[in-house]
Amino acid sequence: MILLGSTGSVGTQAADVIRRNPGRFRVTGLAAGGGNPDLLAAQAIEFGVAVVAVAHESAVSGVREALKAHAARAGRSRTGPPPTALTGQRLAPPAPSTLSPAGGHGLPAASGDGRAPLPTVLAGADAVAEVAAWPADVVLNAVTGFSGLAARWPRCGPAGCWRLPTRNP
Repeated sequence: MILLGSTGSVGTQAADVIRRNPGRFRVTGLAAGGGNPDLLAAQAIEFGVAVVAVAHESAVSGVREALKAHAARAGRSRTGPPPTALTGQRLAPPAPSTLSPAGGHGLPAASGDGRAPLPTVLAGADAVAEVAAWPADVVLNAVTGFSGLAARWPRCGPAGCWRLPTRNP
């Protein structure tokens, strides 16, 4: 599942439903505007996503720092370079075979020492739409007023797209 608008009221309610149903959902990506980097990072670490997107490039450093802090608190150290931020670049989604099994996290399997990489951070005007195109059965859109999304999504999951009613600002 891809959860767009994960830090807003509808997105946090969706996250609560996911929490209350362990093993039923696998969240592979999150997206938000970037106004609440701490909550976005906490969700990313909790659900073990491979990618996080923020619509506002100015939020990238806050999201990176929050990811590191939440990973340290959760005892999940990273391997490799620090989380990256990509702006204006396409990031190829992982092949489904590289993701952990259903019911697990969206991150690739941990290395032999149990450490997994932190999520990739995408930023900018197309970042939310890019995450929506990642492999997933369901794309749940809780982005207020469809902010950050192009008029057409590049792809929705095989089970379709969920567009939830949201309030416009």
